[in-house]
Amino acid sequence: MNAWERKHHSSMVHAVDNEDVFDIRNDEEQLRRQIKSRSVIPPPAITMTQDQLDELRQVTQERLAAERLRKMGIKPKESLGLRYERI
Repeated sequence: MNAWERKHHSSMVHAVDNEDVFDIRNDEEQLRRQIKSRSVIPPPAITMTQDQLDELRQVTQERLAAERLRKMGIKPKESLGLRYERI
């Protein structure tokens, strides 16, 4: 801990010696540069076709409907909310 304090204390003292006055615009500019320098991760590419997305949406709706039926005390079909893969 003491080594860390000594290391960072010297950098803090050095920064204070160089700048007697705190400039908020300079601080904001440094923050903008840091934000811009971070790499932007592109969104993942969609690997499903529109038909597959529609099937997935339908399965999700069926699962929600089956859950509502279970809450009402009704046993839904076993195949409700399942997605079968075609080979």
